[in-house]
Amino acid sequence: MLKMLKELLSSKKAVAAVAGVLVLLAGRIGLNLPEETALEITGIVIAYLLGQGLADVNKPVA
Repeated sequence: MLKMLKELLSSKKAVAAVAGVLVLLAGRIGLNLPEETALEITGIVIAYLLGQGLADVNKPVA
């Protein structure tokens, strides 16, 4: 189970989807997430995805 979860989250698309769903769910379940906090979370995820994309530039295509 842990291995499957680790493989799923190794995908940049999956990380983006999970982060988006979590931010949306936080608003729906009544966590009253301020807009600034949601933007900060989104910024962190975008920075992570850009960093991983840059790290993958020189990797051979599988």
